[in-house]
Amino acid sequence: MSRTIQRADIAARLVKALHLKERTPAPTLHPEIFGVIIVDDLREQPQQIDDRPCSGAAINSTPTAGNLATVQLFNPAASNMLLLVDSIIIGVNAISNGIIYLSTAALTTLVVGVAGFKDSAQNPLAQVAGQIRTDNTAAPFPTDQASAHLVYHLAANSSIWIPIDPPFVVNPGHGVCVGQNLVTSTLSAAFQWREKPIQLK
Repeated sequence: MSRTIQRADIAARLVKALHLKERTPAPTLHPEIFGVIIVDDLREQPQQIDDRPCSGAAINSTPTAGNLATVQLFNPAASNMLLLVDSIIIGVNAISNGIIYLSTAALTTLVVGVAGFKDSAQNPLAQVAGQIRTDNTAAPFPTDQASAHLVYHLAANSSIWIPIDPPFVVNPGHGVCVGQNLVTSTLSAAFQWREKPIQLK
């Protein structure tokens, strides 16, 4: 948006700016001084994108005999969201290695109780895209595992909080899994993440 300031307006503003007395003639403007076009700042403003913090957990996931427990944060293929994983908590009841890896398939069992946190004006009960899933018959390294993974050695009856900076970015149709290398051992895992809508240009 733009506006034009005329010569008379400029003179009046000079009187006010220079604190001239009421009966003092306004300054005479030379003919070459014309109205000024002032253009407002037209720079594109950053688009506000929803950044919803969420959390979810699976507690005491116990595998069947001879198998391993796995807990997953999964981003459904049709979510139209990116999940930014900021931290993971792993808890075990026996000495074992906790394993974090990326996956491309949803685990078997959907866990209820995933929470999405927003301020009250934004509806705290808004739907959350991310899903917490478990599988109690998994091998330690599923065939859909990505090449990169993290391993943590855990003491008996212990837990570890793992901040992730920069965060893992989980695209639709992908997930982050937490597993361990000890069969028939209870596993707990919690995730904290943020959800951002995918912006199509």
